[in-house]
Amino acid sequence: MLVKKFVKLATFGLLAVSLMACASQIRQQSTRGEFQSVTEENAEEVYAQIDIWDLYEVCRALLTTEKYSQLDTCYNFLEQRANSEVFWVTMGYYYNDDMTQMVLHELQAEKYLGLGDLEKAIYHADLSLAAQARNPRMPSSSFLFADNDHNAKKMDAIALGVKIMALEYSDRDNEILPYLKRLEKRVESFNIDQSEYFSMTSRRWLAQYHYASGDYEKAYMYATRDDRDSLDFLGDGLLTAFTAPMSVAITGTTIDEFHFVRNLPLRIFSYRSAYKTGRLEEARKGFDDLLADGRIANFAKLHVSVLHDRAQLAMTEGDMNVAYDNLSKAIDVLESQRSALQTENYKLGFVGGKEQIYADMVGLLVDQNRVAEAFEYAERAKARALVDQLAERSSFKRPKATAASTNDVLRKVQQLEMESLQVASASGTGTQNRKLQLKALKTELRDQDAELSSLISVDAIKLSDIQLKLSPNEALLEYYQSGDAFFAFAITRNSIQVVDLNGKGLTEDIHAFRHAIQEEEGDAYLPKAQSLYQRLITPVIAQVDMPNVTIVPHGPLHYLPWAALHDGNGFLIESRSFRLLPSASVLMYLDKGNAKGARALLALGNPDLGNPDYDLPGAEIETKEITRKWPGSRVLLREFATEAVFKEAAPAFQYLHLASHGEFDAENPLTSGMKLAAGNGEDGLLTVDELYDLNLDAELVTLSACETGLGEVANGDDVIGLTRGFLYAGARSINASLWPVSDEATAYLMEQFYDNLKRDNKAEALRKAQRATAKRFNHPRFWAAFQLTGKV
Repeated sequence: MLVKKFVKLATFGLLAVSLMACASQIRQQSTRGEFQSVTEENAEEVYAQIDIWDLYEVCRALLTTEKYSQLDTCYNFLEQRANSEVFWVTMGYYYNDDMTQMVLHELQAEKYLGLGDLEKAIYHADLSLAAQARNPRMPSSSFLFADNDHNAKKMDAIALGVKIMALEYSDRDNEILPYLKRLEKRVESFNIDQSEYFSMTSRRWLAQYHYASGDYEKAYMYATRDDRDSLDFLGDGLLTAFTAPMSVAITGTTIDEFHFVRNLPLRIFSYRSAYKTGRLEEARKGFDDLLADGRIANFAKLHVSVLHDRAQLAMTEGDMNVAYDNLSKAIDVLESQRSALQTENYKLGFVGGKEQIYADMVGLLVDQNRVAEAFEYAERAKARALVDQLAERSSFKRPKATAASTNDVLRKVQQLEMESLQVASASGTGTQNRKLQLKALKTELRDQDAELSSLISVDAIKLSDIQLKLSPNEALLEYYQSGDAFFAFAITRNSIQVVDLNGKGLTEDIHAFRHAIQEEEGDAYLPKAQSLYQRLITPVIAQVDMPNVTIVPHGPLHYLPWAALHDGNGFLIESRSFRLLPSASVLMYLDKGNAKGARALLALGNPDLGNPDYDLPGAEIETKEITRKWPGSRVLLREFATEAVFKEAAPAFQYLHLASHGEFDAENPLTSGMKLAAGNGEDGLLTVDELYDLNLDAELVTLSACETGLGEVANGDDVIGLTRGFLYAGARSINASLWPVSDEATAYLMEQFYDNLKRDNKAEALRKAQRATAKRFNHPRFWAAFQLTGKV
């Protein structure tokens, strides 16, 4: 037996040498320079030169290095070839239709898990597992392996792992056990003939699951277990020789880095679970060794994750200087790229994600009484959320004077960012030069167009700059929440204070309050209104004791009807005039433009949406009544209230009034928008994404009628996208409702509001209109939905 094993290992070594020689030829034909950048234009030519099995490995390498846009292109070609070539032949294996489907769906399943689309991850994992079940063994003519279905087992392990993690993240724990047992069996069934590499695949998923579910001892066991009997042949020999050269050439990752990142998840889980199980010295040494290895800087998401892990360990040990240093480095990496580093929450079972990194930094600085810095990091967190939303946009329309130059700089920024992601060595001279060029271009863009710069990168705003924008009789109240951590920053022109609040159950309390206002009769809402006042306003009332308050919400607070908060004696609007901002930094951009030369009012009401169920006769009456009192106004109703006419005419008007339905999607905020009539090349939905291409010069945009605010309490990103879109397009203020309001009450409130605008600023005009409406329609459901965002 021992002799047979020795002979077999010797055979492995001989074949490895042969394959490495072959791989050397492949590398000569497929240099990094030739395959460094695969675009839509050259992808067909590049991928046509690759054996279909190598193409699969390229796709997997792109998945491993999380280059998702390139992965989609690679996958499309892989799928086309797999469906047309009938079967694949590689190293004596052939793939029939079932095995092909297993491979294709396994790739898709892991991709969607990484992107956080859990339903699609489960869907593709199920299809991959079903294909494996239909054809559990892979026929082979290969003499090399005693067990010929090891590749199928590896892919089966990936599909099982994806299914388990997607169920775990979806809170479907009761469905996990059968898949968990199958995956555990995979680990036990592997032997030296099949290489530790395949066992490592299963152990990675088991470690990830047990870490995410809180069983840190089991996570540690699977992450640190070593199944190797003598050598990791397939992991470091055959894989390197046969598939790695082509893969790394196209992904821009060296072979050394390719193996480094392939083994990285298990290393990270071993150190994390060591930390969680009290093996602090082992965890500290592991994290420090990883961070000292320059290769990790090539993989931004993993780099950020390890920096955060090290910071949390330092906080546990009370070393706040080390914690601050690692958190600041993690945030710098996050903010160095325009693209959203959004997948770490799923890719490594990470608790929290990038939002938690900012939250930890804000909490640490508050604890150290470094209040100004804590506020500035809270603002950076909000800026990152907006940049993430807009990360896919390749251009932004601007006034003619600056459009060409700013978009030229933006294109250069995007090109350098893409090159930086494709270049392997983060410590190399080429990459360092790119970083310097990128920094210079972003500075140039900020100088040319500060607001555009704020949409594509996180530009740090100083507290002192915000304070200069506040009036002497104004206080700014900014909230920041992440989980149970909850802070309120109270800022005036000359001071800043922070109050530590309790965020536990806040989303549920806001939801209950909104439900009580909209659905329940009588004063059922009042205890909730008073409770939220005590929770949100009372702790900071001394710091914001001014007649004018600017409120900067965060997360679920964007959905809160602030006007209806009650102190026990009266509503908030009875004592103060207030406005909202999506972030304090928006103050820097509200004074742009001059609408004095614009025409008065453009109003679109009750557009014809092709379905009588969507008709809003009350909105039509409201629109006619408002425009009747504004000379020089233009009113567009029914089939004339089109998206195309609005885009064409809106830039010429000082006030814009849209009385229609809204369509809001918290999962994809940029597709949310206002429903108008279709025609002339427009589909009738004025989306948030389209707002960033408008060029308005409006003092006020009013969004009135059904669902122009938001229905369900979510994370607030949809509100940020909508309000920021109108502000960026050139509106100084937005007046929008949080829920559908009756036709009669809305018409009355709007009539009062526009009358008041002739004498008062916008915030005071709305406050007076709401108070007048409350006298006629007592319940806050009729008047509390409307709130002003932007300039007063």
